[in-house]
Amino acid sequence: MENVKRQLAEVKAEHDAFGSQIAQLVMDGANGHQASSTPAPAVRKSTKIPDALMLTDGKEP
Repeated sequence: MENVKRQLAEVKAEHDAFGSQIAQLVMDGANGHQASSTPAPAVRKSTKIPDALMLTDGKEP
């Protein structure tokens, strides 16, 4: 029975620690901080595709 009580106490302590970590991550995200140590990827623009050529025979496609 003592073993179960000890395990329960350990699980509660881990639960509290994880809860604190999650709260900190949420607060960091709300404040605009990067959660990981890697830099954010640069914003890339997509490749510009030119408009198709107009039909010269006068017919609608």
